[in-house]
Amino acid sequence: MHIRPPRRRHSRPVSSRRYLSLRHGHRVLRALETGIAAHADGSDLAPGHERLHSSKVPGIKAGEYELDATQTIVAREGEQPELAPKTTKQHVTVVAPRFVLPSEAVYSVYPAPGQSARPEVLPHVVLNDATFPWERSGSENAEAKPPEDYEWNRVPWVAVLAFTADELALTPEELATETGIFRNTTLVKNMRPGDNVSQTEAMAVMLPVADVVNLGLDHVAVPTTFNSKAVEDAVDEKNANTSLIFPKSGLFRHLFATYDKHGKIAQEAGVAPDVSRYRLLAHVRHVNTEGMTHADEVDAGEPSDREFAAVVSHRTGPLGLAAPGKVVVHMVSIEGIEAMAPFPVVQARVAMVSLHSWTYMCLPGNSFSAADSFAALGEGTACGPLRPVMPSWKTQEPEEEADVKARVLRRVADGYSLTRYRVKTGETTAAFTRGPLVPTDVRYPLFAGNSASGASLHIMDRQLGVLDISYSAAWQLGKALGMADQAFAAALGRVRKQVGQVAHNRAQVRVLADAGIAFKGKEELIRSIAGTVERLAALPAQRHSPTGGRLDAAAARWRTIPPPVPSLSRHGAEISEILDEELHTAACEIASGSGGATGVAEDGHPPPYNEYNTAASPDWMVVHKFVTDLLHLVNIPPHYLVTDPSHLPQESIRFFHVDQNWLDAAVDGALSLGNHADHGGGVRRALKAAYNRYLAADLPALAYRPAVPRYGFFVRSVLITQFADMRVTTEPARSKLDGPVLLRQEIVDPEIMFCLLTDQPKRAGAEGELLSLMLTQPPHQQYFTAGRALDSKTITLSYKRNYTMEDVQDPHRSDPVELREWKRGHHDDRGAVFIWGGKPEEGAADVRTLHVENLADDLRAVLTAKMNGDSGQAGWFAEQKPTSGLLAYQLNEPSWQLKVQLPPLPRRPSAMQLSCGAARTVMVAAAGRTFAEARGTHAAAAAAMLAGAPFPTYAERNTQFAPLPFGRMPYARTAISASILPRTPEIAPSDDPTGFPKFSYSVAPADNPESMTVEMHPYRQDLIFSINYVSGAMAYMLRKLTVSIPMTVADNANLAGSYDGAGATMLSNLRFVARHAVSDANNSLLVVLLPRSRAKKVAASLIPDMSFLLAGVQVNAEDGPRKVTVSVEIEYNNIPVFKAPPFYIDLVKPLKEPVEPPPE
Repeated sequence: MHIRPPRRRHSRPVSSRRYLSLRHGHRVLRALETGIAAHADGSDLAPGHERLHSSKVPGIKAGEYELDATQTIVAREGEQPELAPKTTKQHVTVVAPRFVLPSEAVYSVYPAPGQSARPEVLPHVVLNDATFPWERSGSENAEAKPPEDYEWNRVPWVAVLAFTADELALTPEELATETGIFRNTTLVKNMRPGDNVSQTEAMAVMLPVADVVNLGLDHVAVPTTFNSKAVEDAVDEKNANTSLIFPKSGLFRHLFATYDKHGKIAQEAGVAPDVSRYRLLAHVRHVNTEGMTHADEVDAGEPSDREFAAVVSHRTGPLGLAAPGKVVVHMVSIEGIEAMAPFPVVQARVAMVSLHSWTYMCLPGNSFSAADSFAALGEGTACGPLRPVMPSWKTQEPEEEADVKARVLRRVADGYSLTRYRVKTGETTAAFTRGPLVPTDVRYPLFAGNSASGASLHIMDRQLGVLDISYSAAWQLGKALGMADQAFAAALGRVRKQVGQVAHNRAQVRVLADAGIAFKGKEELIRSIAGTVERLAALPAQRHSPTGGRLDAAAARWRTIPPPVPSLSRHGAEISEILDEELHTAACEIASGSGGATGVAEDGHPPPYNEYNTAASPDWMVVHKFVTDLLHLVNIPPHYLVTDPSHLPQESIRFFHVDQNWLDAAVDGALSLGNHADHGGGVRRALKAAYNRYLAADLPALAYRPAVPRYGFFVRSVLITQFADMRVTTEPARSKLDGPVLLRQEIVDPEIMFCLLTDQPKRAGAEGELLSLMLTQPPHQQYFTAGRALDSKTITLSYKRNYTMEDVQDPHRSDPVELREWKRGHHDDRGAVFIWGGKPEEGAADVRTLHVENLADDLRAVLTAKMNGDSGQAGWFAEQKPTSGLLAYQLNEPSWQLKVQLPPLPRRPSAMQLSCGAARTVMVAAAGRTFAEARGTHAAAAAAMLAGAPFPTYAERNTQFAPLPFGRMPYARTAISASILPRTPEIAPSDDPTGFPKFSYSVAPADNPESMTVEMHPYRQDLIFSINYVSGAMAYMLRKLTVSIPMTVADNANLAGSYDGAGATMLSNLRFVARHAVSDANNSLLVVLLPRSRAKKVAASLIPDMSFLLAGVQVNAEDGPRKVTVSVEIEYNNIPVFKAPPFYIDLVKPLKEPVEPPPE
């Protein structure tokens, strides 16, 4: 499940998943009323822009305070004498986190947990509260005696440090329960005999906060905050657990020692730990988050700008790695460290509170960077329509079979998948299906009217004899979603009843009037009561009238022939003729709104409810919201949006059109609830027509119609994991007063972003459609690096231009002001900016930290000289002191941007309207064509453009890996045709006397299922493990099959060094479920196939295959080919575990050139 970053403090969740379009409308209305810019909402920054601050100190820090309140009463002249001033003292304790971090404190980290990064990357934490790093005092010395830059830079109480696992790993003696570090803690006292203290994955130990004072001080040194007073003051944390790490004392000395200009540790006696450098490693970012996924998730009225605090590590990952290595990052408390004595500490380790931690993989120096990932995402077939990358087919089959195969592949190219389908008579067959997101522009409308059960929405492909159940499935899904929403189901029932009753009553009155029969409604009856009373009072006078005509009148009364009474039933001919008209009128009245506009619309009915005015019926508000959400694909299950994983391969952008026919069918299914009283479907048609008035009318005062999604895209990439707030913009940019373009922007999976747009790519002869879209790295999630290039001997920095005055017109703004290089062990007047390491006997041979103070001084000196001299003009840079904001800007990588050009589409005007016509019949697809007429007009290969400061490209870094083969075909979960599935070699029956069932085994990459080898690429691959039945089933009942795959970095006979992918998935045999686990006993990945049946066993005779897909495998890269031995164990009923003969995975070196994409 995707873990969302925390919301802004004191903010509420958005009221709707359609908050982007609703907010846009509210902002436009406010702009028209007040004249304030439509995007402002209190922000003085343009969308996507940021402002850096060196610190943001809260009004009052954590600690104890005494408030003095003095009250003075002054008497009036001539009255009582003045009273003496009265002083009251009040003791106040300001509480803030100290040992435990609140769950909503961390917004994001980089590198993302479990991801990878190059060695020069400096890990950092982005905090949700801009004042958090300064809520406590990190340096009492700086508070008592402020340094020269105290006005700009303040020492935070937290720091981010990167470690390797062996730097934090405790020895068995240190973990011993009787003599180790924790012998006096309740952690040990509550253990069972034989248990040992253990470290977490981040090499930390979880300990009750009250136990931090009980650590064995003969083993570890502790900061001065580890005392009883601090524990007592931690009122909210006393009963919680804190996380402690124990770096070696030699490394601790390097992290907190005082360095001279050349990076040498000061050796004077009595020198205390120095935390002043960390003042340059924390800063605040004020960002306008408009267009960002999570950070901009706010309703109208809430500002789109946010302030984040960023804390950066000055320690890089390990240098000179030959293979990826694990790095552990901790955000630690440095409060009380500068008061530790003696220093260096005499104990072997130092205890530090870890407030947040995560791990990532540090890559070798010549690996992909984020900039390379942006570039790769726009190359080759990485951009394309939402469908599999189809291979080219060359067959020698008969013409009839070739036509069938071409027809199937054409269906697949139109976004269809094959699924299992059970017909009404109970037989199981195959059927085509696809969801609302399709690779081609589908003609609309295909249907008209209502469907009673969804069966009339089937489409028969006569050439293949296969049903297309896409729209039938949409109808059933809409009905299921409607039933699941109790508020909608109840409101729809009331609206149906109200519309039906009002329309029927009005139709009855009209029919009676046409028949000449007087009929009075309630209002008319009340108005006529006075006349009726008068006539009744006159009856006695008429009885004694001298005319004598009374008896004749009475006699004539019985000779009067009454007029014929028409049928007033709903099913009568007279009512049926006018009922639909009255239903439409009643539905328009119930679906109307007031407040946004007055009077009547052009069709003579009241203006429709549009979410910006007041609804005439609260029940219609519920129905309207449900239908509108459905049209925006809210609550649609993911497997309907992407019907097959092969449609969305890793590291790709997939574009799609929104099939309005599918949405129409889903809405029809939802509105079919309560259909028992609407035999002809008239009420449902009237409700659709009333909603269509909302879609067809301009929103009052907004001058645009309601936005409905017509186009969109998925981005599946590690970039989404690393930069979850990726900003999306489109070109040409619309006026802020026009309708919205981006309707939904969500992270649906840790590595998948989903976007819906109201515009489609530009069409031939049309104006104002989409030309391109941009994916831009968010400002608050830019990552930091130590330099342009870094290895074990050299560091190179490209000093960026910086300005202290606004609106500077510098044509060379993107050019570096100077390129500077430092060699390890070489000393000059500039001093050192990077400390590679100390002496091995000091216990810290691998320091790898930036000398941030000297770097900041050197950077300011160069900028002062260059920006006001040859490279600029006087006054361009006038910073008096180095600041953390200046250093953060220098260490920041550029904000990379990917621009994707969208090809034009053929001209075809269309507008979304719910179908309201006559009843449907089953449709039949003509042989040789489908209803996706505009096949091939999808968003084809896109052009990528990187924008940012000049940094070395992937090619310039002489990367040793081959480029990504973006033409690879992704895997398919369901069988499309026999030749698309991976082929396994036929195995003759064995002479094995055991007589167990025989299976054949093979492994192939998902991008080339027919291959018998796996290429050793530098990126993750999906592997297909084919397990096919051969012979010998007899009466065996299979309970479990376990595939053991060796995994270790060092051994050439292993597949991979580790595994953290999505796991295994069955390809076609759904009788089994695949589970995976890592076995520490033999360093292997276990994939276990278990029967789904309640009996927990399956007859071997019913198992044609057990093939599965293992996703996201990072294959070990070696210099030459090798074989990996995979073992298989099978458990049958009442029989010991049977070890099948092993099979092999052949690993080969990849092609040097990327695979050419197949012709479509």
